[in-house]
Amino acid sequence: MGIRAMWIDLWRYDGLGSYSRITRIIEPAFSRRARLNGEYPGREQNLMRMKRLIAWRAGVLLFLSWAVVASAADQKKTSTKEDRLSGTVHMIDRDSSSIIVRKGAVQRKVIYNTETKFTIRNNPDASIDDVIVGRHVICLGRFNDKTQLVATRVDIQTK
Repeated sequence: MGIRAMWIDLWRYDGLGSYSRITRIIEPAFSRRARLNGEYPGREQNLMRMKRLIAWRAGVLLFLSWAVVASAADQKKTSTKEDRLSGTVHMIDRDSSSIIVRKGAVQRKVIYNTETKFTIRNNPDASIDDVIVGRHVICLGRFNDKTQLVATRVDIQTK
């Protein structure tokens, strides 16, 4: 059983001393007829709320997918590219397997090991003995947590 429509009489004063009778039909807000005709209050608000919710979810999904793609591209970029350090050899310490490279006023430590390849003019027959103080070097490798470059390749430039 549903709530049925009601007839209601309203009286309106016209301001000149007379009243007029207005008869209206009042239907419940959520009656079956109102729902079928789409006339119940809040339908437009619910529709707009749903549209905003869908747009918001699509935006979040787009942002998250963009973030995943960007982080994957960044991960790929950092994993394939080695760090580079170039400058003039300032000091060689064979005991600690390190080379101090100076560029301007900044000095950086380059750590080498048995896997480090030394080259002169792209000739792979070089060794640590070819590294001389005052020569320009280009070092490739990865920086460790102490901001020292752990070299995988040292290219010695001749003057």
